[in-house]
Amino acid sequence: MEKKLAYPVPEGYFEKVEKDWEDKTLFSITGWFAQECNSLFPENNAVAFGGYLMLSEENGNFIGYLIDPFGGAEIRGALKEEHLTIVKNYTVSTYISLKSLVVYVLTKNGEGFEGHYEFVQENGVKYGGDAFCKLFPVVHDAFGIAYRPSPRRR
Repeated sequence: MEKKLAYPVPEGYFEKVEKDWEDKTLFSITGWFAQECNSLFPENNAVAFGGYLMLSEENGNFIGYLIDPFGGAEIRGALKEEHLTIVKNYTVSTYISLKSLVVYVLTKNGEGFEGHYEFVQENGVKYGGDAFCKLFPVVHDAFGIAYRPSPRRR
């Protein structure tokens, strides 16, 4: 693939970073996860989320950020063929311990990905439910766009 950037940069920028080039694509992500046991939203059965991820075209790994009614979360994971795995760590939340972990295991189904998530609380209690999301490519050749979440607050 030709090394080029899909967004405007100052003259000479690309020459400074070309040695570190990696094919990346910026995606938006949106979806929902079931809330069968959540007392925060007892009138709803699911909670929406949205965010972005930066995908390495070389190995299918990504890093990004999601936000939902519980707070903001750093995500890492992989998109391999028909499978999407997301590991979510909340970085800002009033409701969720920042040491909690959420893992989504999803499979391509039509235009989106569906499957299951498991939430592991700091005290070891686990629960989960159904989940669904869609990915939308925003910018190909996105190398150099800042995408790393802010440092985790503990």
